Amino acid sequence: MEAKLQFHTILDQVFREYRKVFGDLYSRVSLLILKEYPTSGAVLTAGESKLAESVIEFCPSRSGQWAWEKAKKIMDSASRKFIPTQEK
Repeated sequence: MEAKLQFHTILDQVFREYRKVFGDLYSRVSLLILKEYPTSGAVLTAGESKLAESVIEFCPSRSGQWAWEKAKKIMDSASRKFIPTQEK
């Protein structure tokens, strides 16, 4: 349990919006995508086509359409800027 909490803490620092992409953050495809593209900058540099290819490679049991939808969600999440709220 502690490892998952540490994982969430780190993910929130480097790629907060990623948690909304996959239903299961710890699924094989999700973890392999994070390993290949660990930050939002890495995702944006790779681009949607490369992401879709990676999703297809990491999860061949799913359709190409599913892979492209995930790639778009990953790109969208990476393009959102995380702005921390300031406490008063």
